[in-house]
Amino acid sequence: MRSYLEDLEAENCLLKSTVFNMKTEMLNERDNWRAEKEEMMREKELVEGMAMLAMRLRDLEIEKRRCIVPLEMALCLKVFIQSKYFTLEELNRSIKEFPYKWSDKADAPQLVPVNFAARKSVGGNGHKNWTLLRLLPLMVGSKIPEGDPTWEVILVLKDIVELAVSQIHTEETICYLDSKISEHRHRFFQAFPEEKLVPKHHFLEHYPDLIRAYGPLVSLWTMRFEAKHSFFKRPVMSSDVRPSLQATTLSKVDILVC
Repeated sequence: MRSYLEDLEAENCLLKSTVFNMKTEMLNERDNWRAEKEEMMREKELVEGMAMLAMRLRDLEIEKRRCIVPLEMALCLKVFIQSKYFTLEELNRSIKEFPYKWSDKADAPQLVPVNFAARKSVGGNGHKNWTLLRLLPLMVGSKIPEGDPTWEVILVLKDIVELAVSQIHTEETICYLDSKISEHRHRFFQAFPEEKLVPKHHFLEHYPDLIRAYGPLVSLWTMRFEAKHSFFKRPVMSSDVRPSLQATTLSKVDILVC
C-alpha cells in the first residue's frame, strides 16, 4: 500500500514538474515572440522612415534652387527695394554687367522680373538661381547695412546651399549644416513673421539624416536628368509638327547625336 502511494506521489510530482516546465516554455516563447514582434516593428519603422527619406533625395535640386531659393530671394529683394537700399533697375544692371567667369558665364542669372514680388519668385532655373545666390553679396552686399536681419536670411541660405551640394562631408560638416538649418528657420521668422513656411522648408530639415544615410546628396540629385530633359525639349520647341511629335523629336535627337 505504501509503495503504491509513493509511486502515486512520484507520478504526481513528475506531472507537476512537467506542467511547470511547459508553462515556463510557453512564457519564454511568448516573451521571445513579443521581443521578435517589437524588433520587427522597429525594423519596419526604420525601413519606412528611410523610405520616406529616400523619397526626398530627388528634391535637393528642386527644393533648394527651384522652390526655397527663388521664394526667399524674392521676399528679401522686396524688402531691400522697399528699404531703398537699391532699385530693381540697379539690381538688374548689376546682374547684367557682372564679370562672370568660367561656368558662371553659361549659368549667368536672368534679370529679375518686375512682378517678382507678386509672384514670390525671382524666376530662373536651378543653376541660374544658384549663381545669383552665390554672387548676390558681391553685387549688392556693399549697399546693405551691417546686421540687417533680412540680409542674414540670404547669407544663411547661401551657406545651407553650399553645404548641401558639397561633395565631401564629415560629421562636423553635417552637424554644422544642421545648425545652419535651425538658424535659418529662426532668422526667417525674425525677418518675415507673417510668412508661413512651405512644405519644402520641412523637407530641408531631413538633409543631415539623408547625408548620413546616403552620403553627399549632390551625387543623387536630378540635375543630370533635367539636363537630358532640356536636350529633348529643344527640338520640341523649334518644331511645328505636332501630330507626330514623338517621331519628330526622336528623329531630330538622332540627328543631333550623330
